[in-house]
Amino acid sequence: MIRTFNKQDIDYVIESHCRIYNKEYNFDESFNSFIFDSVSSFLETYEPTKENVWLIDVDGETKGSIGIVKVSDETAQLRWFLIETDQRGKGYGKLLIQKSIDFCKANGYKTIILWTNHLFVSARKMYALFGFNIVETKTQFLSNQNVVEERWELQLG
Repeated sequence: MIRTFNKQDIDYVIESHCRIYNKEYNFDESFNSFIFDSVSSFLETYEPTKENVWLIDVDGETKGSIGIVKVSDETAQLRWFLIETDQRGKGYGKLLIQKSIDFCKANGYKTIILWTNHLFVSARKMYALFGFNIVETKTQFLSNQNVVEERWELQLG
């Protein structure tokens, strides 16, 4: 089941990203700070008609998240996309991405952007499946490693 977030869910978004990205990609404390700051900023400026976070619940447990954040009146940013390892391959990621695209269309956005990196192979495949395209890349030293950051875009309508 997909549901809209409540304030308690924000702790899950932060904790799950820190836990999974550390385990799977060896991301360090600087990534944890980045996630905490981005989620905190979202809560401070939250516009319910233009922004949201959705969660996947499976048997009463939260198993994934995705968010849409307003960049401008016409551009939204997809953020915090994550599916717990024991729930991957079951279609939940596709449901979350579709939910976020539908929300953006319904709320007047013309473009959705996202930032990801080359390490997130499965997520990148899913973004491409939904029609997102890479429009910018840059190599950065993040979390004690070199990563190729990618900016993806989806034009709506």
